[in-house]
This record gives sequence, structure tokens and C-alpha cells, in this order.
Amino acid sequence: MQLEVSHLNEECGVFGVWGTPDAAFLTYTGLFSLQHRGQEGAGITINNNGQLRTKRDLGLLNDVFNAVELEKLQGQAAIGHVRYSTAGSNLLENIQPLPFNFSDTQFALAHNGNLTNAQTIRQTLESRGAIYQSSSDSENLMHLIRLSKETTLDEQIKDALRQIKGGFAYLLLTKDSLYAALDPNGFRPLVVGKLSNGGFVICSETCALSAVGATFLCDVQPGQLLKIDNNGLVISTYTTDTQLAICSMEFIYFARPDSDIYGVNVHSARKRMGALLAKEHPVKADMVIGVPNSSLSAAVGQQANEQASNDDVQATPTKPEVKSSEAASESVSATSQASSEATPSIDEQQVVVPESDNYVDVMMARETQEANTFMQQTADKVADAYRETLTQNIADVHEDTQAIDELLATDWQTPVKQQVTQRHTKDYGERLDNSLQALESDYQQAVADEEQRHTQTLAKLEQNLTADKAKTTEKLTADRDQIIQHEIAQIITTQTQYIEQEVQQLRYNQAEFKRHKVIDQIVTGQKEANELLTNTYRQLSGGLEVRRQDFIQEHEQALGIRQDSDQAQSEKERLQFANAEVLNLEERHDQLKSVRIDLEGQIGQLQAESSKWQFRAETAQEDLERVKQQLATVNQQYEHRLQSDQVDLAQHQQLAQQARQAKLAKWLHPFKSRQKATEHVSQS
Repeated sequence: MQLEVSHLNEECGVFGVWGTPDAAFLTYTGLFSLQHRGQEGAGITINNNGQLRTKRDLGLLNDVFNAVELEKLQGQAAIGHVRYSTAGSNLLENIQPLPFNFSDTQFALAHNGNLTNAQTIRQTLESRGAIYQSSSDSENLMHLIRLSKETTLDEQIKDALRQIKGGFAYLLLTKDSLYAALDPNGFRPLVVGKLSNGGFVICSETCALSAVGATFLCDVQPGQLLKIDNNGLVISTYTTDTQLAICSMEFIYFARPDSDIYGVNVHSARKRMGALLAKEHPVKADMVIGVPNSSLSAAVGQQANEQASNDDVQATPTKPEVKSSEAASESVSATSQASSEATPSIDEQQVVVPESDNYVDVMMARETQEANTFMQQTADKVADAYRETLTQNIADVHEDTQAIDELLATDWQTPVKQQVTQRHTKDYGERLDNSLQALESDYQQAVADEEQRHTQTLAKLEQNLTADKAKTTEKLTADRDQIIQHEIAQIITTQTQYIEQEVQQLRYNQAEFKRHKVIDQIVTGQKEANELLTNTYRQLSGGLEVRRQDFIQEHEQALGIRQDSDQAQSEKERLQFANAEVLNLEERHDQLKSVRIDLEGQIGQLQAESSKWQFRAETAQEDLERVKQQLATVNQQYEHRLQSDQVDLAQHQQLAQQARQAKLAKWLHPFKSRQKATEHVSQS
């Protein structure tokens, strides 16, 4: 089968919780422990008494959520997702959980994995009229669920899961339950845990269970569908054609080292991989470095194997030299005793080796003993370092205390005050003399420059006043236009959001009827908007009629083909299979009858959708009337504000004229004073 998707980066993390009041916080904590599985985007959907609310955005988890956002997400159930794009662009509409709002219910979907037949399903559904909100392959499941002919939601989900192919782990949150599903091969990991208050947790790795304090219950098996509601946990299967084939990259790279996948610890598995690598390709080295971090466990295993080989210790599970369980126990006990003599174990307990010939048990016992020894040595080193640091800090505190006591015991304030006073008095006298000289010089220069500036100032005064008047008028006009444009933009934005919510179902079935066209029609006027809505309704009605005629023609063609086939078969085998042919004709008649019933049902659905479209078109027309009235009110307010601005401008001009006259009188005052003095001298 040809793969229909490209750029497979199948590393996402999902987390779901049911039956706890702090669902949002637990989901955030669980997703934080799964952040290594995806860093492009994050999202959480909360269920608050049957109402679903979603918060999602691009970036890391702590970039999308903060304490204020988490406080707003109140509810008793939630699902979350950290994204590393598998199929679809890195856009906001592809960030999960994907919210779906229908006329009768709400859904939220989170998906880890990749579908191999996603493109085929999408083309088929789009040809039948489905509208996709994103470019992610995860959306296919929801379309298949809504188009299923089964009567219950459980059966609809199973029917949809049987149609998709690939590796996937789904979480589906509804208003009254939480669903989880795993692909028939168990390609992606999914585990179930239980909280101390009775709530349930479903997540990608067991490390998330530990982060929220949940107890591990089980691994979700291939082909299983889990349902969690207020009645508890129900496990069922949607297919029996299953085979466990977990992705090897989970053990090599994706999973966190402290996680367990189907009972196998990831760190231990990577450590054994490193040991096998050292056995198959031995290298004499002084240092082993793991790159990237997921290979550190393998580096530890390789280094341990190399060290064991140098000490002539058998360390490979290919052909162990353990003859019996007693010999294996003696070997491990000797090693444990030697290690305990150097450094005692943390819990000082003997390692018990199972009484079997399984060499893996022997190696696991040895690794446990080595881990205990290493942890005890590390704890001793940390304790010694902390003890030395604490002793040094205490000694420093004693020295500082003695120095402070000696300083407080002496009369240190009086000489310090005298020195400060003397220095301050001397500096102040020098600064005062310098300031007086500078002021005298500045005064003489100012008197000389004043007469020179008088002529230039009087010439520029009129020019500056004219320029100020022009700038003030321009600024007031610009501010007024900016305020008007800003308020118009706010009103249009608010009404656009409201109209988008009202006509969301209409846009779902008619992709070309976008909100930008609706906004343009609102701005240009009610008349064009009414014409557009009327034309759209007529086009939709015509499309429904065409589809209805197509269904009728297909039905008639099917009847004709069935009749021709029945006649040909009857002529060919009428002598030998007469009785069987009668039964076949009856069965084919029943099938055609069921097809006809299905077609009639689809025609009825299309007619119901047409009625919904007509109702929503009338609602949109009423909204347009309301928007027009609001725009008229805003225009009146703007006219009133414009008149106020004109009054303010006249007042500003009057004040500017008064300021100009006052400034001119101020500049002419010295000349008038000199003229009076000259006249007085002349008279004398």
C-alpha cells in the first residue's frame, strides 16, 4: 500500500482525565511531563457540566497557559495534547484538541499517530460535501463518526475506527463521557491510571501517571475502545484482527526513560541495547558519550559491558555460563557482598535471585545491586559536601558577627560626622564662588545677546504662530480621524465575531461564503448584503435540487442495471438454478428497497438543511439591520464630536493669539523702559 502522507514526525502526547474537580491543573501537569513528545503547540479542552471549552495555541506549554488561564478552565473532565506535526502545517487551526460544535452536541478530539489512508478518506468525504477546518489528518475520524449510519455513539465510533488505517491513539471528549481508542497493532502507547479520589487518567506514557499521582491500571491493548463516564470504565473492542507491534522508536527515542511500555522499562531496554552494541561492536575507549539525551541509557549499558569485559565478567545473555539457579545465586551473592564491604547498600537488603535458569534475572539482580551501591556513594558525597559548606558558612557568620560587635562598641559616629561636615563646608564654599562668577558672566552675555535676539524673535514670532496653528489643526484632524477609524474597527470586529458565530453552520456547508465577504457587505450597506444572502440561498436551493435529481437518476440507473443483470443471469441459468434465482431476485429486491429508503432519508436531510440555511439567512438579515442602526448612531456621535473639536479649535486659536500678544509685550517691555529713561534724561 502506498503511503499517502509525508514528513512523518509521529511524536505527540495526549492526556485525559475524568472525575476530578481540578481536571485542568492535572491535565497541565500531565502534559508538562509529556512535553518531550511535542513542542510546536499545546491545548486543553475542559468539560464543565456538559459544556466544552478549548484553549490552544502555538508554543510550549508554559507559553500557552499561565495561572490565570488555568483558573478560568473549571471542570471535572479534560483532555490535552502537545503537538509535533505528523501531517498538516504548523498552524493554529491544526493545534489540538480539535473542537467540534454541532447543533445537537459538542466534541473535542486529540490524536497521536498518523493515518496512511488519510488522503483517500478526505477526498471521498469532500466529494460528498464535507468541509474540513484544518489540514490535519486527525479530523477524518470526526467526519466518519458523524456520517456513520449506526444508531448509538459507541457503534458510530467503532464503525469510524474500522475505516481508518495506520498507527493512532485517540482521545475523544463528549459532554457526558471520555473515549480512548488504540489502533489494531498498538503502534502508539496508551496507558490507564486511577486517582486516589476515584477519577481515571488516560495518557501516552506512565511518567504522566506518576506526575499526577495516579496508580497504573493497565496498558490499552490493540483494537480496544475505552469509555469512561460517571458509571466507571468500560472496555470493548472494535476489531479482532489485532497484533501487538509497538513502534521501536518509542524505546529508542520517543519515550521518557522512566516510562514503562507494556511492562518494559525504557531505561532498562536502552541499557540492554547499549550492552548488545558493545558485544557486537566492541571498542576500547576511555569515555562513552550519549548523543542525544535518549541514548545516555544505552551509553551506560555499553560502558558497563566494556567494564565487565575488562574484568573478565560474563555480561552477555547469548550463552550464559550459569549452570543452575544455585550457581547464579552464589555468583550474585559474592558480587553483592564485595560491593557491600566497600559501601553498604541504601536499604541494606540482600538481592534475591529467582530460582530459574533465566540469565536475564541474574543480570537484573546484578544491576539492582550496582544501582544501590552507586546511589549510596552519591548520597555520601552529597552529605559530605553539604556538611563542609554548612561548617564554612557558620564560621563566616561568626567572623562577621564579631567584627560588627567590635565596631558597635567604639565611638565611631563623632569623628565620621566631623570629617563629613568639614569636607561638605569646604566643597560648598568653592562651589558657591564658582556659581556666582558663572552667573555674573552669564548675565553679561545674556544682556549682550538679548538685544541681538529681539529683532530675530519678532520676525520669527509671526511665522511660528502660523506654523503652530497649522500643526495644531492637522493634529486635531488626524487624531479625530484615528479615533473614528479605531471605533469603527472595534464595532465592525465585534459584529463580525457575532455574525461568524451565528452563521458557522452555514459556512460549514458553503466554504466560499466567508466572513470577509460578510464584513464587506456590512460596510457597503444593507442592500448588497441582502442581495448576496438571497443569491446564496437560491444557489444552495438549486444545488440541493440538482443533488436530489442526481440521486433519483442514480437510483433509476441502479434499478436498470440490477434488472438487466437479473435477466441475464436468469437466461443463463434458468434450467439448473430456477429455485435459487427466485431467492436471489427477492434478496436483490430487498437491497434495492433499502437503497431507495436510504436515498429518501438523505433527501429529507438535505431538505432539513435547506430550511436551516433559510432560517440563518433571515437571522443574518436581522443582524445587518441592527448593525446599520449602530453605525448610524456612531455617525451621529462622530458629528457631535466634530462640532466639539471645531469649538476647541476656535478656543485654541484665541488662546494662541493672546499668548502671542503677551509674548510680544514681554519682548517690547525693555525697549519701552529704555525709551522712558531716555526721555526722562532729556527732560532733566
